[in-house]
Amino acid sequence: MTPLKYFVFDLDGTLVDSFKLYFESIEKIFDEHGMELKAAHRDQLFHMPTPRFLSQWFPEERVRELVDELIVESRRRCFDAQPFDGVSTLLARLKQHGKSLAVWTNRDRGSTLEILRLHQMDSYFDLVVSGSCVEQHKPSPEGLRKILAHFQAAPQETVVIGDHDVDMVPSLAEGCHFVRASWHSHWREFKCEQSPVQFHSFCDFQQWAELRADVRSVDQ
Repeated sequence: MTPLKYFVFDLDGTLVDSFKLYFESIEKIFDEHGMELKAAHRDQLFHMPTPRFLSQWFPEERVRELVDELIVESRRRCFDAQPFDGVSTLLARLKQHGKSLAVWTNRDRGSTLEILRLHQMDSYFDLVVSGSCVEQHKPSPEGLRKILAHFQAAPQETVVIGDHDVDMVPSLAEGCHFVRASWHSHWREFKCEQSPVQFHSFCDFQQWAELRADVRSVDQ
């Protein structure tokens, strides 16, 4: 089995838990327009890009304005997006053993870099490709292709870790390995039939990642 050399992480829901912040920001928009954010809406938000979700209630021009407002709010509350337990430990071990790490996110670059800096994760990543860096957001493979080209990485030596179909579909299409990140409590009962590997515990994922990166044999 070929050891993995390149690890590409989604940010929200994978490295950091930002769902509470996200829902509060959307709820604020609904409140300001005299609308109620219901449980069914929250479920949609887990499975649908934000502009598409908002377009169900607002015209295109207003959607763009609201997305800009969400970006400002996310930058203001970057510290509220807390890393999952064990994330920094794994990143440090992978980096220590010479693995190349990247972030691939639809989030804007400013808040992405601020979250990584605030939680002292920025030094682990060789490359950050955000929604501000590409013409087309996920599920387009544009961002992933930028990462592969930057590292001159072979897909079979690359794993993408993400919590959403928009992470999975382009990753598998490009020939990369994929891990479905389901360690947030929302995904506890969710079984992804399309993903070859899925973890509901970050600790279990860490063990898998260290094994596939051949970190343990190097330590011995």
